[in-house]
Amino acid sequence: MNHTAELKDRVIAKQKYLEARLATLRADSRSAANTEINKIEHQISEIKDQIGDGWDKLTERGAARLNEILKN
Repeated sequence: MNHTAELKDRVIAKQKYLEARLATLRADSRSAANTEINKIEHQISEIKDQIGDGWDKLTERGAARLNEILKN
């Protein structure tokens, strides 16, 4: 498995996790949840921005940014 394929699998898993967490938080009306909702929405948006042109066109800089997102 090459590095891009591995990164793709990790990013997809992280995105699914974030989307599930977001759904859980949206069901919670506490204001503390709102802060985390905003953070997760931002992370999902960043992921989509980086892979927006497709995995075939992912740059080294984009891959590095995705790795940073995965660390959080």
